[in-house]
Amino acid sequence: MISTEKLRYYSYFAGVDNESLKAVAEIADEKTLHAVTVLFKEGDPADALYIVTSGQVDVSLQLGSGREVVVDQLVPGDLLGYSVFVEPHRMRAKAMARKESTVIAIDAEKIRALCEKDTKLGFLLVKQVAAALAHRLSGAVTQIAAAE
Repeated sequence: MISTEKLRYYSYFAGVDNESLKAVAEIADEKTLHAVTVLFKEGDPADALYIVTSGQVDVSLQLGSGREVVVDQLVPGDLLGYSVFVEPHRMRAKAMARKESTVIAIDAEKIRALCEKDTKLGFLLVKQVAAALAHRLSGAVTQIAAAE
């Protein structure tokens, strides 16, 4: 469990009432990642939604040629793990700490259940995830084009 004050710091929870925020805080933990620690790989179960709180996390994709390309470098405040909300709930990229980093990990099954029960929270979170995904997709296209 983490504090509601820590979650309130991030814009993803703007407009979320205190009761809903407390419910999210109860299913979230902070994790420390050492440099070059892989947080998840493409195809892994999407078991958490993450917010980077310190350090830097690289997101990479493997091209058809087998070459791996970093398509985004996440910094404190960035969100990752949108696959939590998209079936079949499998990660679609690789995430690795570039240097020692910390993340807030929000349990996937519990956040989905909470969002189904609290539709306002669900709408606000999915809206934020969609915005982060759109931004990341734009950057990924640029990175892949440069790598080819």
